[in-house]
Amino acid sequence: MDDQKHLSIHVLREPKVRLRDVDRQSIDYWELRDSIRDHGILQPLLVRPVGDLYEIIEGCHRFTAAKEAGLETLPCLIRETTDDEALVLMLQANAISPETKLAEYAQQLKRLMARNPDMTQSGLACLIRKSPVWIGKCLTLTKLLREVQVMVDRGEIPIENAYMLAKIPRSMQMDYVDHRKPH
Repeated sequence: MDDQKHLSIHVLREPKVRLRDVDRQSIDYWELRDSIRDHGILQPLLVRPVGDLYEIIEGCHRFTAAKEAGLETLPCLIRETTDDEALVLMLQANAISPETKLAEYAQQLKRLMARNPDMTQSGLACLIRKSPVWIGKCLTLTKLLREVQVMVDRGEIPIENAYMLAKIPRSMQMDYVDHRKPH
């Protein structure tokens, strides 16, 4: 059973072996950092005790962003593991963390705006830490037929093509989709 505690950022250390480095120059990272600064850590890090410190198994991006945001303590799940078990957990966490599908995400943005009629795309962009241009492009996906949205989320239609499809009437969208499929 994992023990959950808030640990000082000073007793946490990055793992010896990482699956990927934290790209501190990416927009995704900046958005994560800003979100953590505004709302704190929403999901605990998974750590293991190593001597007097705790090594991060899962959550290096959140840890790095939290340090930059100036947080002093972080919620952590503490698990006793061997080196091999820790590596397996890292691999599992990265393999099973499904990214939100863009068309699904667009539907939730639309729902949030419908519930808040005074909210603008710029206001929504500030709220969720994305650019207004990104919000606008994402919302255009809600103009796609449901079947086309599913195809976008499966990766069967490239996102740039989906943006173009969203500009044509729904009644014609499947004609364009069927046309691009090999027969």
